[in-house]
Amino acid sequence: MIVDAVRKFKVPFSMAIGDRDQYLSKGKVDKIKAALKQKVGSGKGDDDYHWEVEVYNGCKHGFVVRANTSNEVETAAAEDARAQAAAWLNKYL
Repeated sequence: MIVDAVRKFKVPFSMAIGDRDQYLSKGKVDKIKAALKQKVGSGKGDDDYHWEVEVYNGCKHGFVVRANTSNEVETAAAEDARAQAAAWLNKYL
């Protein structure tokens, strides 16, 4: 569905996800990235398609909003993902 929506609407798409997400496995995320590359290009503006998928190691579902602050990996990843999202929104909104 993600690939179809990006192709159809040509809206910028960004996803930050942990490699331990229990709802969307790393394997599925890798397939999404491969399909996006195959069908719409690099995500860097090829034919006006802009997308990025950032995978954060050691993080589970919801790590950005529910980071365990005693876990340095989650805390750093959450801060990075927030900055990544803010930069994306500033660029495309």
